[in-house]
Amino acid sequence: MPAQGQDFSSYLCDGLHLSPKGNSFLAAQLWSRLEKKLSALPFLLPYWRDVDHTHPEATLLPDALQ
Repeated sequence: MPAQGQDFSSYLCDGLHLSPKGNSFLAAQLWSRLEKKLSALPFLLPYWRDVDHTHPEATLLPDALQ
């Protein structure tokens, strides 16, 4: 939220719950932080288009089938 001393009433619709502007602000703040944290994580599963839909075990659990 804006710094102390600033009017943030437009971020709240009833004094407690977020307004559309408040939701947009929160989403922008969370998204930027999530992108920073998640970008360094490795992919553990293949992209959904790369999974063989006729035999998904071979793609998703290659070590378990040996």
